[in-house]
Amino acid sequence: VNDPNSPSRQLYALLFESLTPILQQENITTLLIAADRGLQVVHVEDAQADYSETVHRASLYSSQGVCGGFIMDTNNVLEAPWFH
Repeated sequence: VNDPNSPSRQLYALLFESLTPILQQENITTLLIAADRGLQVVHVEDAQADYSETVHRASLYSSQGVCGGFIMDTNNVLEAPWFH
C-alpha cells in the first residue's frame, strides 16, 4: 500500500513502527503474535493475505474457530474504543 494514510499503514504505525529499528538491528524479518488464555484475538481481515479470496476466508474462520476473538477490518480496529 503506497498511501501513508491508508488504514493498514495506520495500523502498522500503531502496532509495529516503534519496533522497526530494534527488529532491523537484530535482523528479525518475521513476527509471530500469539494469543494466550484470557487474551482477546482480533483477526484483521484486510491486513493479511492468502493465495485466493476463498483460501483467505477459510483461513480467517478456521483461525477464529481455534483462537476465538473477532474478525474486523483495519478501519474498525482503528476506530475501536480500546485503541483510544
